[in-house]
Amino acid sequence: MIYGTIGGLGKSISFFLIPLYTRVFSVEDYGYLDLITAIVLLVGMIGTLQMESAIGRFFYEREQLQKIKISTAFWIVIIATSLLTLPLIIFAGFISKQIFSSDDLTNIIIIGVARLPFSNAFSYFMALMRYIKKPVKYGTYHLFQILLTTGLSIWFVVGLDYGLTGAFLGQLIGFSISTLLVAFYFVKIGLLGFVFSSAIKSQFLKYSLPLVPGVIIGWANLYINRFIMLYYLSAYDIGLVGVATRVAAIFALIEYAIKMTWGPFLYENIKYPDHRLTFNKVFISMSTVLLCLVAALSLFTEDLFNLLVPVEYQEAYKIALILFLAMGLNALMQIVQVGPAITKKTKYNSILSALGVISNIICLFAMVPSIGLIGVPLSFLTSIVVQFISSWLISEKLYYIGYKMRYLSVLFLMAATFISIAYFLDVHFIFKMVLVSGLFITCFLVLKTKPLFPNSKSWL
Repeated sequence: MIYGTIGGLGKSISFFLIPLYTRVFSVEDYGYLDLITAIVLLVGMIGTLQMESAIGRFFYEREQLQKIKISTAFWIVIIATSLLTLPLIIFAGFISKQIFSSDDLTNIIIIGVARLPFSNAFSYFMALMRYIKKPVKYGTYHLFQILLTTGLSIWFVVGLDYGLTGAFLGQLIGFSISTLLVAFYFVKIGLLGFVFSSAIKSQFLKYSLPLVPGVIIGWANLYINRFIMLYYLSAYDIGLVGVATRVAAIFALIEYAIKMTWGPFLYENIKYPDHRLTFNKVFISMSTVLLCLVAALSLFTEDLFNLLVPVEYQEAYKIALILFLAMGLNALMQIVQVGPAITKKTKYNSILSALGVISNIICLFAMVPSIGLIGVPLSFLTSIVVQFISSWLISEKLYYIGYKMRYLSVLFLMAATFISIAYFLDVHFIFKMVLVSGLFITCFLVLKTKPLFPNSKSWL
């Protein structure tokens, strides 16, 4: 509960800032905010070199070397992120001109990327908290970072009227202070120091580097549409997609909860003979909850937008409808992709992500010129479906679990039906409540009564 709630809150904090930012920034400015955030996220993902995955994979092996392993991975993150950040700061003006055709965003880019060494280190420390099993410390430090960063950003944007600069300046100061505090804690408990092992570095990088292309491709699958939209559409349209994406970040709460717990759960349970049954139960339960939530939330998306954003942002709700389904399915992806993790063939993660982003780009160039803005979320949904099916096929071939895909297909069609109703029809609020009540009752009965054994003859 702590890992999922606090971690998910951190990942979805942009959702809670929507009512404020949409009233302070124009739709075009929100588009610029979204584009710069996309650039910062990409550099940050590359800078981690996926060390949090490597430390998780090898954490329970040779526990007497924990300090050396933790410190080595930490310095890899700091050095790699700093080497990537420095050129971006130096050439921020050039980047601003090339992407935005203006020098006005140079300082914003500098401040945005300057926080990366701190934010990457903080993310690494939070990942470590799971493996040393310190949920209370995790919650305390993470909640402090969220409150400090958000509070400073609001103060700079609203109180001091710093505009887009204030949004990123709050992040820089908030992450800096939080990272220094949590680093001191790890030094104090003897798990971090000025030590570095070349042998451990090689072992970690051998495991983690094949994951990096997959992470980059995963970023591209979510954000490449912004840069294609610059050619076909406008900053206004990017702003609408940015708002819709942040509303859909509601599912980041669940996705992050799965991410925080699935790694340790997977590696600790793989040693038990009935682990396939256990994993199948998790998959059935999570797919039922997620896709029923997608279906229920879709009926009230327009009402949610009416509450959250000004009228000039309202049309973004139809984009959010489709993104809900895509991001709900994406949250299940990490449960499905157990084969590469268990067999240590992590190169398949990159291959699978590549399939998704290629299909996304193809669909973007095919759909956006013909059907306009709505082609953006439809392309993303298509890419997630392609990646999900491919992940299931390859993962089951590498390490058979026996996931029940026919059951998931029924859930997917059900969610798509609810989304279609919300997209095309003007449904009365009372009828929405009746539909959602029936949906949740059915969901509860399915989870309570259906057999989930892998050898069951049930259609599940």
